[in-house]
Amino acid sequence: MSWSVLQSNSANSTSGSTPGVAYTTANLSSGTVLICAVSCFNAKTNSVTDASANSFTKIGAVLLGGSESNGETSLWAIATPAGDVGAKPVITAHLDNSSAGVGILIQEVSGILATADGTAGTSTAATGTNTSPSYSSTAAGEYLVAAGGDNGGPETMTQLGSGYTADAKNLNNNSAANILVDYKNSSGGSESDGWSSGVISAGFAGAVLVAFQLAGTLSGPNSPSTGTDLGGGTGSWSNPGNITADDGSAATWAVV
Repeated sequence: MSWSVLQSNSANSTSGSTPGVAYTTANLSSGTVLICAVSCFNAKTNSVTDASANSFTKIGAVLLGGSESNGETSLWAIATPAGDVGAKPVITAHLDNSSAGVGILIQEVSGILATADGTAGTSTAATGTNTSPSYSSTAAGEYLVAAGGDNGGPETMTQLGSGYTADAKNLNNNSAANILVDYKNSSGGSESDGWSSGVISAGFAGAVLVAFQLAGTLSGPNSPSTGTDLGGGTGSWSNPGNITADDGSAATWAVV
């Protein structure tokens, strides 16, 4: 099953500890995944929630220049909650500093799980010297996300990496904090983030690089059998202790 970016939106703020941004293009659909990328100055993101206080999972984060005083870039995800289906909820980043500059970008993506393929790679450096995080995907065709952010300025970040699509709602040359999300199919091997050359005109930048697993696929070491869940999802039955349905929830499987 292939993935698709259905919609996105972004916003920035120079004050307040709970900046938010709403989905506005369309009502959310069942079985999708919500992704949130945040970059902030002199702060870090403690959590991300929807309008019903459902919490996103932190996929990866990096302190810019290794210090919270410089800021942080982070990436979060959640399987679309049932209560958000048919609505356009506000997604809120909860920061630990009420006077921080922040940029926040959200996506709705179909065909994936809210589960990372391994541990996200991260990197950070000062003006123009950023290097790509060390990260390898284990399968081709997954949803590979390169989230790049800085600590404000305004400054300009360089994009794109080879083969990536830039999100239409990327915030660049933004006085609060840049946040840019590029995406493409994973290669099933070593990945490059696209922010590794001339990444920023001044200050500090960071990157989070990770692939999200495709919906309907399972991972593990054991059985070569196949299975079908009661809701119609299919996949390889390879680890009965870690079974996930197409919508990211736990599933009951039957061998066929």
